[in-house]
Amino acid sequence: MIVEAGQPFAKIASAKSEGILEAFDALAIRLFDEGIDLEGDDIFAKIRDDTPTPETLCL
Repeated sequence: MIVEAGQPFAKIASAKSEGILEAFDALAIRLFDEGIDLEGDDIFAKIRDDTPTPETLCL
């Protein structure tokens, strides 16, 4: 468990623990079955991060 300011915010787990490999396999099967292409450029086309950076103005 990773803690910041006294609050847990992440957990590090082995890929062999807690069924993580099975969860990844199930996700891969579901993506294939539903025809979802994660390699396509359009999958993130409508997602935009408006977080101000030093290079952009905060409007």
